[in-house]
Parts: sequence; C-alpha cells; structure tokens
Amino acid sequence: MSTSTTSTTSSTTSTTSTTSTTSSSASTSTSTSTSTTTTTTSTTTSSTSTATATASATSCTPGEFICDSTSTFSQCVANSADSTTYVYMGSVAAGMQCVNGTIERQNDGPCTPDGAIFCNGSNAFYMCDQGGLIDMGSVAAGTTCENGVIGYA
Repeated sequence: MSTSTTSTTSSTTSTTSTTSTTSSSASTSTSTSTSTTTTTTSTTTSSTSTATATASATSCTPGEFICDSTSTFSQCVANSADSTTYVYMGSVAAGMQCVNGTIERQNDGPCTPDGAIFCNGSNAFYMCDQGGLIDMGSVAAGTTCENGVIGYA
C-alpha cells in the first residue's frame, strides 16, 4: 500500500500607509509599505509492505514445497476452490537444506558406518548419520577429538 499527500499553503499580507501634511511653511510626506509572503509545501509519502511474498498463480498440490534456493523454500497453498499458488515461507532450519522440493538435513559428504565419529581437527567433530556426515560442532570443554574418539584433553 502506498500513500502520497502534498499540501501547499500560501498567504500574502500587504500594508500600505501614506501620510501627507501640508502647511504654509513646510510639506511632509511619509510612506510605509510592508509585504510578507509565506509559502509552505509539505510532501508525505508512506509505503507499507508485508513479509509474505507470493508467486504467480499456478497449478500445484497444496502442501507441496519448492526450493527457492538451498536455504529458502515456498509452499503451495489453495487461495480459492480452484486456484493454488506458492507462498514464500522463508529459511529452512539450521542444519537443514532444501533439495528437489524436500527439506532434509545437510551433510558434508558420504560416510559409513552410521554412528561413527569423525574428527574435524582436535576441537570439533562430525557424526555419520544415514550415510551422511553431520557437523556436530565443537567438543565439550576439556576434551579433544583424536582418531574418531572424544576423550579428556
């Protein structure tokens, strides 16, 4: 929604005063003129937008996802009895990614066996989950990761 308002106010004041005095010995004439002009112009523009962006109407199955990128997605919603559209939903959760219309866990490569720990230096580690390496982050304070084992430092 966009609104634009422009208003202009003008006022002009003019005062003229003339005094004339004539006597047998002297003549005096006084003239005073005052002019004031004030012009005020103000323009106000406001714009409001919503965080929900919708794609153009399309034929899709309500509830279906599409990936806008690996980190964002849209969902199909019915906007009338016979019309559907994709609505931008935003970012996927941390540690997840959008691939081919599904939101799945990110992984940093293939691995076996499930449950195995792989060190990422001595202070961080991965865990193998369903054939993919999942970044688990830092090891606990006072521990290190060596050869797939987390132990006391």
